[in-house]
Amino acid sequence: MIFGRLQSPPGSTVQYTSEQLRAVESYYETIPETSAYNAIAGFPTVDFGNAILRLKPWEERTRKQQDIARELNAKFSQLPGVIGFAVNPPSLGNRRAPCRSST
Repeated sequence: MIFGRLQSPPGSTVQYTSEQLRAVESYYETIPETSAYNAIAGFPTVDFGNAILRLKPWEERTRKQQDIARELNAKFSQLPGVIGFAVNPPSLGNRRAPCRSST
């Protein structure tokens, strides 16, 4: 997954933020590795937007998640009227130590 984050100018409406997220969705549609996506405007406040990109499984794509996020960051930086960036969540390989009982 890759998370897209947007922030509209202070005083923006949720409708404005939603319009900006449509551009992000159009970017997601052009990524061949896209499996699904969803966007939410107005959370946690009306000037924030979140767009989640779900990628195809590793064996069905040739590019790494980080490469796709770099491509998206270049596109997000050109969005007029908002600040946008792509975020890579931690990989699944990061495991925490198991809990131990004190008994």
